[in-house]
Amino acid sequence: MTVARKAVWVVATLVVTAVALAAILGPWFREPSYRGRSLRSWLADLNRVSPGKPAPEAEQAIRSMGPRALPYLMSNIWYGEPPLLNHARLWVWNKWHRGYPSRIEFCGASWRALSILGPAASPAIPEIMRHFADGPLQGRAEIALAAMGTNSVPALIALCGHSNINVRAEAALLLAKSTVNMRGLRSQIGTSLYSSRPMLSYNLDRGLEDLEPLLINLRHQRATVRRATVEAVATNPEMVRRGRLEIEASLQDPEPLVREAAAQILKRSPGGPTVNKP
Repeated sequence: MTVARKAVWVVATLVVTAVALAAILGPWFREPSYRGRSLRSWLADLNRVSPGKPAPEAEQAIRSMGPRALPYLMSNIWYGEPPLLNHARLWVWNKWHRGYPSRIEFCGASWRALSILGPAASPAIPEIMRHFADGPLQGRAEIALAAMGTNSVPALIALCGHSNINVRAEAALLLAKSTVNMRGLRSQIGTSLYSSRPMLSYNLDRGLEDLEPLLINLRHQRATVRRATVEAVATNPEMVRRGRLEIEASLQDPEPLVREAAAQILKRSPGGPTVNKP
């Protein structure tokens, strides 16, 4: 390799490294603060609070930051650590028990921060919807919308009209859960893999308890919601069995797309005893 080519290679490598570092570290330098403490510090407080218990000081700090906190919160939620860095972090912790902060550790606390912000988190909804619909982080987007509670309802109604049946069904499930206080959204505190620090995490349960609110939405005023709800029920054969009468009633829906969805489900699940109550 000539000196000139080597120089070009070095410069190109430096540029790529600088861009990568800017993408990884940029949000850390943009994060807002409250009373002399960074948002990261307040999120660390949320990581230590038992699920379901209030954290008044951290909640006040996050509300005071308002929409200014959203870019940082979103960067935590979407963060995917490069594999090499991830392995190095784990190796350092296992070898010397030295832990270094990672945005991975603030994902759960960022979800809770969205719930604390309430309507003030609305500017983040289009970005969350894109991830929900197009991936690859649909699961994280789903938890984000669930954490936002009823503030995410307009977005979920819109997603019920998506061209992808799986997106529609997931949106209908969350929309139904929003009517029963997001039943099944569970939070717990664990320990980071990269240190001894506590870390908040969330899970979203699915089960037969979702059938009742789903069946209610079969009478929703929006035809797209009714169709997506039928498709959400179809994801669980037992829900189809127990809700068969309501699905059969959807064969009389004024919207052809709803009737077609109901007919397809009944065709795939013929016969069997009908149970009207979940």
